[in-house]
Amino acid sequence: MTIERLNPEGMHSNSAYSQGVSLPPSARIVLVGGQNGVDAQGRIVARDDLAAQTA
Repeated sequence: MTIERLNPEGMHSNSAYSQGVSLPPSARIVLVGGQNGVDAQGRIVARDDLAAQTA
């Protein structure tokens, strides 16, 4: 299966994620949203603590 990671020039680049991903039509896909750990009010939780944000 070919997965194309989309990272347009001039946008932030990070090896942990891509700005977009293109999959073949027959692929199964699961989407998980969120790049920040936020509480129910939308406030960033534990800004400098990745483990706490993940939890």
